[in-house]
Amino acid sequence: MLIVEDGTGKADANSYNSIADADTYNTNWLANSTWTNAADAEKERMLLQAARYIDTFDYVAIRLKTDQALAWPRSVEYIDGKYYYGKVPVEIKNAQVEVAVKLIDGLELFSDSDGETVKSESDTVGPLSHSREYASTKKDKKQLGVVYEMIKKFLQGNRIVRSIG
Repeated sequence: MLIVEDGTGKADANSYNSIADADTYNTNWLANSTWTNAADAEKERMLLQAARYIDTFDYVAIRLKTDQALAWPRSVEYIDGKYYYGKVPVEIKNAQVEVAVKLIDGLELFSDSDGETVKSESDTVGPLSHSREYASTKKDKKQLGVVYEMIKKFLQGNRIVRSIG
Protein backbone atom coordinates (compact mmCIF):
# COMPACT_ATOMS: atom_id res chain seq x y z
CA MET A 1 0.00 0.00 0.00
CA LEU A 2 1.32 3.43 -0.93
CA ILE A 3 1.76 5.89 1.92
CA VAL A 4 2.35 9.28 0.34
CA GLU A 5 4.72 11.76 1.96
CA ASP A 6 2.81 14.99 2.62
CA GLY A 7 5.71 17.20 3.69
CA THR A 8 5.50 16.40 7.40
CA GLY A 9 8.28 13.79 7.39
CA LYS A 10 6.15 10.69 7.86
CA ALA A 11 7.89 7.74 9.46
CA ASP A 12 5.92 5.30 7.29
CA ALA A 13 5.82 7.09 3.92
CA ASN A 14 7.01 5.06 0.94
CA SER A 15 6.09 7.26 -2.03
CA TYR A 16 6.07 10.88 -3.11
CA ASN A 17 3.01 10.31 -5.32
CA SER A 18 -0.28 8.47 -5.28
CA ILE A 19 -1.27 6.36 -8.27
CA ALA A 20 -3.77 9.09 -9.22
CA ASP A 21 -1.00 11.73 -9.15
CA ALA A 22 1.24 9.52 -11.29
CA ASP A 23 -1.59 8.86 -13.73
CA THR A 24 -2.19 12.61 -14.08
CA TYR A 25 1.50 13.28 -14.71
CA ASN A 26 1.63 10.49 -17.28
CA THR A 27 -1.46 11.82 -19.05
CA ASN A 28 -0.17 15.40 -19.11
CA TRP A 29 3.49 14.81 -19.92
CA LEU A 30 4.36 11.28 -21.03
CA ALA A 31 1.30 9.60 -22.56
CA ASN A 32 2.89 6.20 -21.97
CA SER A 33 0.33 3.53 -22.90
CA THR A 34 2.10 0.79 -20.93
CA TRP A 35 1.60 2.86 -17.77
CA THR A 36 -1.96 3.79 -18.70
CA ASN A 37 -2.92 0.13 -19.27
CA ALA A 38 -1.10 -1.30 -16.25
CA ALA A 39 -2.97 -2.58 -13.20
CA ASP A 40 -2.81 -0.43 -10.08
CA ALA A 41 -0.79 -3.12 -8.27
CA GLU A 42 1.92 -2.89 -10.95
CA LYS A 43 1.91 0.92 -10.84
CA GLU A 44 2.25 0.79 -7.07
CA ARG A 45 5.22 -1.56 -7.31
CA MET A 46 6.92 0.75 -9.82
CA LEU A 47 6.27 3.84 -7.68
CA LEU A 48 7.79 2.08 -4.65
CA GLN A 49 10.93 1.16 -6.62
CA ALA A 50 11.14 4.66 -8.10
CA ALA A 51 10.94 6.30 -4.66
CA ARG A 52 13.71 4.00 -3.49
CA TYR A 53 15.84 5.09 -6.47
CA ILE A 54 15.10 8.81 -5.99
CA ASP A 55 16.22 8.48 -2.37
CA THR A 56 19.67 7.20 -3.37
CA PHE A 57 20.88 10.69 -4.33
CA ASP A 58 22.93 12.92 -2.03
CA TYR A 59 20.62 15.88 -1.42
CA VAL A 60 21.34 19.24 0.20
CA ALA A 61 20.63 19.82 3.89
CA ILE A 62 19.35 17.14 6.27
CA ARG A 63 16.06 15.33 6.58
CA LEU A 64 13.35 17.34 8.29
CA LYS A 65 12.91 14.63 10.92
CA THR A 66 15.34 11.95 12.02
CA ASP A 67 12.70 9.21 11.83
CA GLN A 68 11.15 10.07 8.46
CA ALA A 69 11.13 7.23 5.96
CA LEU A 70 11.98 9.11 2.75
CA ALA A 71 14.74 11.56 1.84
CA TRP A 72 12.28 14.46 1.51
CA PRO A 73 11.23 16.80 3.07
CA ARG A 74 14.57 18.41 3.94
CA SER A 75 15.58 21.19 6.32
CA VAL A 76 16.48 23.44 3.39
CA GLU A 77 14.80 26.83 3.27
CA TYR A 78 15.61 28.35 -0.11
CA ILE A 79 17.02 27.03 -3.36
CA ASP A 80 17.10 29.42 -6.31
CA GLY A 81 14.77 31.76 -4.47
CA LYS A 82 12.05 29.16 -3.82
CA TYR A 83 11.03 28.10 -0.32
CA TYR A 84 11.21 24.33 0.31
CA TYR A 85 11.27 23.88 4.08
CA GLY A 86 8.83 21.10 5.02
CA LYS A 87 7.86 20.47 1.41
CA VAL A 88 8.49 17.83 -1.20
CA PRO A 89 9.51 19.72 -4.35
CA VAL A 90 7.37 19.09 -7.40
CA GLU A 91 10.58 18.18 -9.25
CA ILE A 92 11.18 15.28 -6.85
CA LYS A 93 7.58 14.11 -7.30
CA ASN A 94 7.82 14.36 -11.09
CA ALA A 95 11.18 12.56 -11.12
CA GLN A 96 9.63 9.65 -9.20
CA VAL A 97 6.92 9.27 -11.85
CA GLU A 98 9.46 9.52 -14.69
CA VAL A 99 11.43 6.66 -13.13
CA ALA A 100 8.30 4.59 -12.41
CA VAL A 101 7.14 4.86 -16.03
CA LYS A 102 10.58 3.83 -17.30
CA LEU A 103 10.51 0.87 -14.90
CA ILE A 104 7.16 -0.27 -16.22
CA ASP A 105 8.73 -0.15 -19.69
CA GLY A 106 11.46 -2.57 -18.53
CA LEU A 107 14.30 -0.43 -17.18
CA GLU A 108 16.26 -2.31 -14.49
CA LEU A 109 17.51 -0.10 -11.68
CA PHE A 110 18.26 -2.64 -9.00
CA SER A 111 19.86 -5.83 -10.22
CA ASP A 112 21.71 -8.63 -8.49
CA SER A 113 24.24 -8.67 -11.32
CA ASP A 114 27.17 -6.33 -11.76
CA GLY A 115 25.14 -4.26 -14.19
CA GLU A 116 26.81 -5.54 -17.33
CA THR A 117 25.74 -7.92 -20.03
CA VAL A 118 28.35 -9.69 -22.14
CA LYS A 119 27.51 -9.77 -25.79
CA SER A 120 29.35 -11.56 -28.53
CA GLU A 121 29.30 -11.53 -32.29
CA SER A 122 31.10 -13.61 -34.84
CA ASP A 123 31.39 -13.46 -38.60
CA THR A 124 32.58 -16.24 -40.86
CA VAL A 125 33.40 -15.89 -44.54
CA GLY A 126 34.81 -19.04 -46.06
CA PRO A 127 37.80 -20.18 -43.97
CA LEU A 128 38.08 -16.83 -42.15
CA SER A 129 36.23 -16.00 -38.94
CA HIS A 130 36.25 -13.07 -36.60
CA SER A 131 34.74 -12.90 -33.09
CA ARG A 132 34.07 -9.95 -30.82
CA GLU A 133 32.95 -9.81 -27.18
CA TYR A 134 31.98 -6.72 -25.29
CA ALA A 135 30.08 -5.65 -22.20
CA SER A 136 27.22 -3.19 -22.09
CA THR A 137 25.46 -1.73 -19.10
CA LYS A 138 21.93 -2.90 -18.41
CA LYS A 139 21.03 0.48 -17.00
CA ASP A 140 20.74 2.92 -19.83
CA LYS A 141 21.64 6.12 -18.02
CA LYS A 142 20.52 8.15 -21.01
CA GLN A 143 16.96 7.10 -20.18
CA LEU A 144 17.33 8.74 -16.77
CA GLY A 145 18.89 11.99 -18.00
CA VAL A 146 15.59 13.81 -17.63
CA VAL A 147 15.39 12.65 -14.01
CA TYR A 148 18.83 14.06 -13.24
CA GLU A 149 17.91 17.36 -14.90
CA MET A 150 14.79 17.57 -12.72
CA ILE A 151 16.59 17.01 -9.42
CA LYS A 152 20.11 18.38 -9.95
CA LYS A 153 19.44 21.69 -8.20
CA PHE A 154 18.69 19.72 -5.01
CA LEU A 155 21.94 17.73 -5.06
CA GLN A 156 24.96 18.43 -2.83
CA GLY A 157 27.44 20.77 -4.48
CA ASN A 158 25.10 22.09 -7.16
CA ARG A 159 23.61 25.14 -5.44
CA ILE A 160 24.17 27.61 -2.65
CA VAL A 161 21.33 27.09 -0.23
CA ARG A 162 20.20 28.39 3.12
CA SER A 163 19.27 25.56 5.42
CA ILE A 164 18.17 25.08 8.99
CA GLY A 165 20.00 22.42 10.88
